[in-house]
Amino acid sequence: MPAAAHCRTSADIAVVEHATIHSGPHGPHYRESGLCSSVLRTLVVPNAGNYDGDTRADIAIYRRSNGTWYILTSSSNFTAGAGYAWGASTDTPVPADYDGDGRTDIAVYRSSSAHWFILKSTTSFTTAITYQWGTTGDVPVLRRP
Repeated sequence: MPAAAHCRTSADIAVVEHATIHSGPHGPHYRESGLCSSVLRTLVVPNAGNYDGDTRADIAIYRRSNGTWYILTSSSNFTAGAGYAWGASTDTPVPADYDGDGRTDIAVYRSSSAHWFILKSTTSFTTAITYQWGTTGDVPVLRRP
């Protein structure tokens, strides 16, 4: 594959399934099937959190192409997980502990309607709540470590 001069630094790195690191004039970057991570960032979004309640971080991604969350749990020593269809391709993932149980809830913000859709961990991700908060086009404030 030819080097991609438009790729930027590691700040653009996203979780991808089969990536390789390449060097370029702008520093190291990831490539998958000829795409730079800055492009892939819109396809797959990393979302680590404590989804299983064991106090350790679980590996999670939100795949925009099908609106599905894939969570690999630390309680299984990262050998088992689950998938949850929750969101749309234009939604922003906003995982957090919204119900106060110490576990990360699966949640998305839909800027087109200013709605928050939260799949509650207290019910093993079987019950949802929805809030309309904001104005169309708003961007949610995300807390990042």
